[in-house]
Amino acid sequence: MLTSVAPVPAAGPAPPSADRIRDLEQAIGEASAEEAAALRELATIRSRRAELDASLAALDAQITAAEAAVAAHRAEVDRLLAAISQLDREIARTSRQLDDARGRAEQSAADLYVSRVGGPPVQVGLVEADSVRDAYVGALYLSRVSSVRWAEVDELAGLKETIEQLEAAVERQRSEAEAARRAAEDERTQLANLRATHAREREAVAIEEQRERALVESIRARKDQFAAELATLQASSNAITELLAARQRGQVRAASFSAARPVPGAVTSGFGPRVHPVLGTSRMHNGVDMSAGHGAPIKAAAPGVVAFAGVRDGYGNTIIVDHGNQYATLYAHASSLSVIAGQRVETGQTVALVGATGLATGPHLHFEVRVLGVPVNPLDSLRR
Repeated sequence: MLTSVAPVPAAGPAPPSADRIRDLEQAIGEASAEEAAALRELATIRSRRAELDASLAALDAQITAAEAAVAAHRAEVDRLLAAISQLDREIARTSRQLDDARGRAEQSAADLYVSRVGGPPVQVGLVEADSVRDAYVGALYLSRVSSVRWAEVDELAGLKETIEQLEAAVERQRSEAEAARRAAEDERTQLANLRATHAREREAVAIEEQRERALVESIRARKDQFAAELATLQASSNAITELLAARQRGQVRAASFSAARPVPGAVTSGFGPRVHPVLGTSRMHNGVDMSAGHGAPIKAAAPGVVAFAGVRDGYGNTIIVDHGNQYATLYAHASSLSVIAGQRVETGQTVALVGATGLATGPHLHFEVRVLGVPVNPLDSLRR
């Protein structure tokens, strides 16, 4: 028997995995709380859809197997019924032969009796006896029987035995046919259950598809809002570029820059352009995001002077350190600041605490490296 798939519970959708959230953050870089929440819900819906699609695929496979099993059992029932029909014909034919043989045996016995004692032929009860051979042997008046007569008796016994064997075979075939019929009924019942589950799953998928479409439309309808937020972030980034360019213009650029990790967490979102997962628009991620818990210390990546300490629109609470030689580092989304503008800092000194201010999807550090104010990939400077 097939094993049916249990329906998916009607509980609320499971949250997306950490990997899925990381992929989402990688795709959008900085975002407002509203956009992050909408995209996270979208990720949840799509995770639920994936689970339902997998369940549907399993149900489809089981329904196909169940239909094949039903067809096989039906074919077996048909085969067995055909065999029974053939056996019934054999029984009928053998019964006719037995009737003919009985008639010949009765006539032969009567003829022998007449030839021995004279008088009219009589019926000697061969048909009613338990055994044809016993009846024949029990007839005392047939003491001398020719080989031909014994052959007739053997034929009667053989035909009777054949009929009994055929009837036993019919009974076996009928039992097998009944078992196959019950198996087919069981398969049909299970197939109906599978189809009912399948229908519920499809309905659940349709609901999730409708939710997804509605949410995507909502995100698209708020495109201007999200674009305005990013424009603010970009304007802030441009202002930082101008601030550092004016400050560092007289500096001699170093051939390279080595930066210590400001927090120990992994990089969750890299440097470079991002294509929005719904809007399809491209946005630039000017730094890298690093995993860190709320309130964790943010350390200076290299010695230098604090060029800015305060709020920078989408960056939230921000520290910018000028390291000289036209290099600077930026630490954004902090919950609080630990240094002030103009202060000298050393490598590893705490400059701020991790937070989620500005356009942030949650507590983390947004870290940038800039050369004469222009963002470059921080991974090229971070020490391994």
